[in-house]
Amino acid sequence: MKIVDLIEEKKQILSFSMANNSLFVVLFITLFLVPVIPSHLYRFTYSILFSGIIILATQLISINWKMLFTYTIIAIVMVWVGDVMELRIITSLSKGINIILYIFIVVDLVRQVSKAKTVTPTVILESINAYLMIGLVFSIMIAFMMALNPGAFNFNTLDKNCLPTDTFYHEIIYYTFITLTTVGYGDVVPLTSVARSLSMMIAITGQLYIAVVIATLVGKYISHAAATKDN
Repeated sequence: MKIVDLIEEKKQILSFSMANNSLFVVLFITLFLVPVIPSHLYRFTYSILFSGIIILATQLISINWKMLFTYTIIAIVMVWVGDVMELRIITSLSKGINIILYIFIVVDLVRQVSKAKTVTPTVILESINAYLMIGLVFSIMIAFMMALNPGAFNFNTLDKNCLPTDTFYHEIIYYTFITLTTVGYGDVVPLTSVARSLSMMIAITGQLYIAVVIATLVGKYISHAAATKDN
């Protein structure tokens, strides 16, 4: 009843700071620590982590929290039903809903970071979370594209017998962040026009985030430091 009451009052369940810190921890585990565990546990682990990420992220947004939380619960239920019952249609639909939810959350996080008057550790961590979530948004897009057209990308490093629920999704995350940071080792190649367009979008977005959002934060930090020194 307590959670229901909070939702009715449009109040976040966790404080902003706690949700921000927890989100960073879960994102770090998702991106860097999952490969440590046995590959047959990837599917279950990713389902838990992505459910946690989207729930924590809803605690950070500043508008339409009640509506977004409702859609989040629906998306999580669809993800688990699709995974447990192995229903590809439900899984594909859940990916589509997750893409929309993640985009909405990322846009709001970037907006909050850009509008921050002073650069605090909380704002810096929020900007990091937004950047990492941008990568996850694109990774879900690639997974959705691969579900529709398995030949969209050529993952040369993958075992031919590897299932999408094993190491496959981690390879998608790897490719997304390598492209987002414009490193581009060339071990994964987009083969279709749509896949190449998405890859270009990922690379451009990564550069624009650094050039615009991070540059804005640096400018605000320098201005605040100069004003403090003058006073």
